[in-house]
Amino acid sequence: MVYSTPNVSLTTRKPKDLKTGNCPPERASNFKMALSNEQIKELIKAPKNGLKLQKAIQHELRLSFHSTIVDKKEDANTYYSEFMQWAKSVIAAKDKNAQFEKLLTFPIATNDLIDEISDEYIKVFDAQNSLIDYAFSDAKYKELFDDYLQRKNDEHFWKRDVFGAILSAINSIVVVDLPKEQTTDYPEPYYYLLPIDQVIDLEYDLVNKRMNYVIFHSDDKIAAFDDHYYRVFSKDDKGNPILEVEEPHDLSYCPANYMWRDNIDTNNPYNKQSPLSSQLSRLDWYLFCSTTKKSLDLYAAYPIYWAYESKCSYKNEQGAECDGGFTHLVDDDDTSRPVPCPSCEAKKLVGPGSLISIPIPNNPNKPDLREPVGVVGVDVDSLKYNVDELDRLENFIKQKSTGKIDSKLLNKEAMNEDQIRSQFESQTNILRYIASNLDIIRSWTMDTVGKLMFGDIYISSSVNHGTEFYLQSLDEVTKEYQSAKNSGLPLYIIASKRKMIAELQAKNNPSEREAMEIMRYLEPYPDLTIGECKANGVTEADPIGFAIKLGFSGLIDRFELEHGSIVEFGSLLPLKIKIARINEKLKEYVKDKTTPTGTPGGEGGNNS
Repeated sequence: MVYSTPNVSLTTRKPKDLKTGNCPPERASNFKMALSNEQIKELIKAPKNGLKLQKAIQHELRLSFHSTIVDKKEDANTYYSEFMQWAKSVIAAKDKNAQFEKLLTFPIATNDLIDEISDEYIKVFDAQNSLIDYAFSDAKYKELFDDYLQRKNDEHFWKRDVFGAILSAINSIVVVDLPKEQTTDYPEPYYYLLPIDQVIDLEYDLVNKRMNYVIFHSDDKIAAFDDHYYRVFSKDDKGNPILEVEEPHDLSYCPANYMWRDNIDTNNPYNKQSPLSSQLSRLDWYLFCSTTKKSLDLYAAYPIYWAYESKCSYKNEQGAECDGGFTHLVDDDDTSRPVPCPSCEAKKLVGPGSLISIPIPNNPNKPDLREPVGVVGVDVDSLKYNVDELDRLENFIKQKSTGKIDSKLLNKEAMNEDQIRSQFESQTNILRYIASNLDIIRSWTMDTVGKLMFGDIYISSSVNHGTEFYLQSLDEVTKEYQSAKNSGLPLYIIASKRKMIAELQAKNNPSEREAMEIMRYLEPYPDLTIGECKANGVTEADPIGFAIKLGFSGLIDRFELEHGSIVEFGSLLPLKIKIARINEKLKEYVKDKTTPTGTPGGEGGNNS
């Protein structure tokens, strides 16, 4: 996963004053002493927490090595060298080391594994009960704020940049900055991810859980943000920092914060614990095993042949005899050079593989009854072990990282209700863990942006990525629904599966979700096909209901042509009354012999 970072503004300006935009006395009392310019210059030369930041960078390099796709080793980060050094210490033989390095090709095997884990983590943004809202002392500012977030492509930032960093750059910092020029009535801050390897120094307050300051590189400039100021330094000819911009802000805290909350060491807030951090050693081992398996695959695919040695009688045009597969030619300057024996070359394997020559037995008392040529067979058990062990390791990493058991294992072993519930709980707990970290940084970011834009007109944010996630795919739930019907499970279970299908179908489209919810109340006998309705006597017992069922799609189309969207129709009415009125119209249609097809139900009948 890769994300981009905009350059910090080289100059910033203070937001236009709002009537309520100045820092109130109670907030001012929380101010800490700002760093002086001389202190910043000293921290640039001798960072206070440089060693801790270096450890954080090393941790990220290892995460990124396994999660970021590159297509050649020259583009891999520096952890590649560390991994190869470890692998070579495990494989003692030099020739095996060389082969291992050749077989470790890019993109590496763990990239696929992380991609599958990523597909599970991204479900954190699709919770059924997520809520993101903002409060203002004057409601008209909420519309301005919503418009700002849409123009800034806020959702894209969280779902691409921040989500990608969870997998590969967990120590990233969210920075909220102000543009060089203010062209609108209210300031429009922008926010971005700052990679930890661009940070020169920072100080984090463990008690108040916030940064006191951050100093970082931005192209050929150095930015320093703290509780009071945005500052930017350029460099003189000798590389010494020179203050270029110093602009105050009214936040009372540093406009930068760690993207992630949880630390590997509770006493060290500089190195964060990614959901993948605990699996790093297993990812190393998985990559090692998948690479060594390639060597065994080559051995199985290209067999080793053996044959008895035979003396070659070939002589070249100069009379030199074959010696170990070579003859010698003497050039005009009397230098001798080896040349492959054409007779021996003709006897080599016509296909892939290796040929080993063995001495002919010469013990007259122990005759050798073997065939003159043979094949050294591969150990099938070793091949099977390597395949099974790699699968086991892959499934273990995925299960520990996501809580989800591989579908291939589910097909082999029937799971009881408690086991299924336990799996869903594990998946949910991991997604809730990710969501809780996102809640904190997204709320902090929106609060910081809101305060910089509107001062005290902005009150607070409510950010909750939810607790109820769509853990199954549409295909999986559809199969479960059909299985529930075929098994004769209670109707309330079948109905719950049907409702889940509708939610998955429309999970990213609120309007479609509302329309499907309304149609759920309108369609008669939703869990019966047309054929099942006929077989169960619905045509005689409820001919009107059957006619609506038969032509449901066409009837809804006709209603919307005449009355507008079923979502907007009667939007101010209680749902019960709204459904009753639509139902009355549908009944009128099936009784009306002048429907488009001239038969009850009209167009769009479903004959399945």
